[in-house]
Amino acid sequence: GLRANFVGPRIDAVLLLAGGAGIAPIMGLLRDMEARRDRRPIRLAYAAGRPANFAFIDEIEASKDIVALETMFVSEEDKPGWRGALGVLDPSRLTSLLDGLQPERTVAFIC
Repeated sequence: GLRANFVGPRIDAVLLLAGGAGIAPIMGLLRDMEARRDRRPIRLAYAAGRPANFAFIDEIEASKDIVALETMFVSEEDKPGWRGALGVLDPSRLTSLLDGLQPERTVAFIC
C-alpha cells in the first residue's frame, strides 16, 4: 500500500481554549503536558458566565510551577473579589494572550 510521508509544521506552542464545562477536557490535556514536563509555552484562556462557574482555578495556577503556562480568565459577570477580566473572550483578548508566539506554529485545542 501507499505510505504517506507527511511532515507538518513544527509546533512550538499550545493554546488551550475553554468555555464553561469545556474546561474538563482541557484539564486532561494540561495534566498530560504537566506529566510529560512539556517545555513549550502554553496559553490557557478560560471563559464562563460568572465567577462561581469557574472550576480548577487553584490547580491551573499551580500548573504554572510545572509548565510554561500563562492564563486568561474571562467572566461575563463581576463579583467582589473577581480578579479576572470582564466581558467575553474576543479576538483582541486572544491576540494579547498569543503575544510573542507564532500562530502558524501554535496548535489550538478548543472545548
